[in-house]
Parts: sequence; C-alpha cells; structure tokens
Amino acid sequence: MQTPEISALLQQPAAAAETPQTQPHADSQAFKEALTKAEMAAAPPGSAPADAVTPAMKTAFSSLQRLDHEASTMVESAQEAAAKGKDLTPGEMTMLTLRAHEFMFHAQITSNVANRTSDGLQQLFRQQN
Repeated sequence: MQTPEISALLQQPAAAAETPQTQPHADSQAFKEALTKAEMAAAPPGSAPADAVTPAMKTAFSSLQRLDHEASTMVESAQEAAAKGKDLTPGEMTMLTLRAHEFMFHAQITSNVANRTSDGLQQLFRQQN
C-alpha cells in the first residue's frame, strides 16, 4: 500500500527532476557568469578586460602574421610554377630558393625573439617570488 505522498510523487512527470545530465547547459552558463563576476570584482578599476588585445600582443602577432603571409606567397609561387608544367628557369629556381632562405631566416629570428622574451618573463617571475 502506497501513501498519498508517494503516489503523488509517482504521478509527477519524469522530466521535472533536474539532474546534471538533463541541465548541463544551465550549470555551465551559471558557472561562466559567476566566473565573469569574480574576475570583474578582482580586477582593479579602469583595467582592460581579459579579452582585450594589448599593443604588445598586436606587435607579437603581427610578426607571426608576416611569417604566415611569406609562407603563403611562397606556396602560391611554387604552385604557379608547378601548374605551368615546364621546368623552372635557373633564375626562377634561384629566386624561389632565395625566398625560401629569406623565410627561414625570418622564422628563426622570430623564434629567437620569442624564446628570449619567454626566458626574460620567467626570470622576472622568479625574481618577484
């Protein structure tokens, strides 16, 4: 024999029960909102939001974008040469080789600057501790 409370619970629809499996989006949304509020409360007044790109970051990304552009133009040049279906002239081969070496030089310089910047930041953080 069931009590009236149990029979009332059994008659409720099954979707009424909220479990983490049925409401994951609401939980993650609430977490994101709480995290955003906490970050805003912890940030000093007048500071830029975390998503803002600083001028230093723009400069760092511009060198990477330049490398990407160089690589893309080299690929286009090589594909155009291959599409012609004939052998490259010695001058074209020299120019393509020169551009490849120039690209490698820029990539190595960018990598060197990035590594030295990383080392400097690590040293700065170590000194602050």
